[in-house]
Amino acid sequence: MTSFSTGSTSVVVTESWSDFLALLTLYPKMEDRNNFIILNSVSMRDRLMEMIKTANYSTIYSATDNDTAGYDIQKVLIDEFQDRVIPLNAFYKDCKDIGEYLEKGKHIIHYEG
Repeated sequence: MTSFSTGSTSVVVTESWSDFLALLTLYPKMEDRNNFIILNSVSMRDRLMEMIKTANYSTIYSATDNDTAGYDIQKVLIDEFQDRVIPLNAFYKDCKDIGEYLEKGKHIIHYEG
């Protein structure tokens, strides 16, 4: 597990480095406004929970994968921190993760005017 702190009261949780990089590619301003936790493995769930409890974040953005393991992490976050958790995976609901969303170009709006 890897974490980056900007001194923010909010944190973004991703499962992998590729998800972290995809997120910053899509939303570069997030880097200056949030702390980040990159799990590298969903087996780090307990350590993640401990880290978030210790930091007492006011907002927790969950950018987990759209699969069983990702939903499990998100559910544990919501169960523990309720209304402080904002799931981001609705933005890439038709993809496995935010990296695939970026790769498929689903974020690009085509204008035919």
